[in-house]
Amino acid sequence: MELSVLLRIYRHGQQAALRYANEMIETQNWPEEGRVEILTEVWSRATDWFSLCVEQLITAYAEERERWLRSALTRRRQQVEAVLRGDAVDVTAAETSLGHPLRRRNTALVIIADSETDGTTGLEESAVRLAAALGAPRPLLVPVGSRTLWAWLATDHTPDLTLLNATTRPKDIRIGIGITANGVEGFRSSHREAVAALQADARQLVLYSDVELVSLLSADRTALSTFIDRTLGRLADDVHAPLRDTVIAYLAEGVGGASTKLGLHRNTVRYRLRQAEDLLGHSLETGRLELHLALVCATADTQSAN
Repeated sequence: MELSVLLRIYRHGQQAALRYANEMIETQNWPEEGRVEILTEVWSRATDWFSLCVEQLITAYAEERERWLRSALTRRRQQVEAVLRGDAVDVTAAETSLGHPLRRRNTALVIIADSETDGTTGLEESAVRLAAALGAPRPLLVPVGSRTLWAWLATDHTPDLTLLNATTRPKDIRIGIGITANGVEGFRSSHREAVAALQADARQLVLYSDVELVSLLSADRTALSTFIDRTLGRLADDVHAPLRDTVIAYLAEGVGGASTKLGLHRNTVRYRLRQAEDLLGHSLETGRLELHLALVCATADTQSAN
């Protein structure tokens, strides 16, 4: 029962006891002063008793509620971990237990605090705000320690993640977001991707869709760094970031597309491409796939460092 209900029960008990005392005193043939003295004593003792009981009630209630919450959170996490492991799970029972529709389209979030906190309340509030910004219902929340929160949004459509901006999240947390996918398998895969997004990039908000190639290629960070340096040569230097952006846009969309995307004149795009070829020492068409991958990974590394 809620604490307010329990307190009402105690108040009714106190009032009933006092009524009984009043009725008993009224039946006695005592002088008026004696009755007042006895009533005063009874009221005083009843008030002291009630205050003591309420203090003990509140303490016991808080302790029991904390035990219940810990137990409920433990059961929720165990249920979620079973789904993530791919255990044989009764989906209908799991949905009822978690209060979350696993069969819908799921978008996973992993939210990490930059410093130690007194709990995950702030992280949960951030997750709820993110869900509201995306027009999604209240998310499934699973605390993992004092600094990490797993969350899932269940929707009928793919959320528009471009709606997220600096106003929807505090500056002292990092958020990884997986790709929206259907059903239980989507619940699993999106979570794996949210975790991988934070491992691949150090920015505050990381969409796995933006760093998927980097994540797939970055299991060995040393090898990835060697690949970037070997493929890009002097083009990997920080000072040449505008040239790299131009080459990426060109490889993806051609001169016209790069011009439109970057807001540059076509001649400026061509000039930058020639500069890039001079730094590479060969045509942009030589090893085009490797070049494109190295540029994407170098850009992600630069953004991560910033």
